[in-house]
Amino acid sequence: MSIKFSERFKTKTDSELLDIIENCSAYKKETLITAIYELGQRGIKNNEIEFLKNKIQSQIKLKAETTNLEKKKTLPIELPTTIYNASKLIYLSAAIGIINPIVINVLSNTNTFYTPINLIIASTSILVFLAYIINLGKRWARNVFTILFTLSLLAFPSVIFSTFRLNTVTGILPILQVILQGYAILLLFNNKSRLWYKTKKASN
Repeated sequence: MSIKFSERFKTKTDSELLDIIENCSAYKKETLITAIYELGQRGIKNNEIEFLKNKIQSQIKLKAETTNLEKKKTLPIELPTTIYNASKLIYLSAAIGIINPIVINVLSNTNTFYTPINLIIASTSILVFLAYIINLGKRWARNVFTILFTLSLLAFPSVIFSTFRLNTVTGILPILQVILQGYAILLLFNNKSRLWYKTKKASN
């Protein structure tokens, strides 16, 4: 309640203030509350004033509770560091997936766009997408990433064999990718992350 607004009501007569109460539908809640407050300061009370006062206070309280509830629904549950760090590890592994073919071209003069390793390049965009969605806290992205990682392990021995034949450095990079992605999965499925996913699901 502003001081100027309250001071202006001090100049009104009792009958003017009571008239505001009687015609409450024509006035804003702030006006009614100020009129009720001023009448209370003057020691003037009756059932109609008390009823209106309680009604307005209940409406204000209900509006505040509704606003707080809506804010809680719109505010995201804070993402734990385990999930955040997991997404960063996936981003890093995707970056290695981009670097590795370049290294192969430089060190062995092999055009990777015509070799099986091109599958790793094609998967880079998927990794980046999943890392982004995981960082948004989506459980399905975690599950899809885990499935894809498991499937990629089936082809991993042949990939490692072919890349090590080209160059030791190019063989190490895919291993580093697997380590980063494997550690990301450990972070996504540790107790802290699983509890967060469960809490998030319950709040939806």
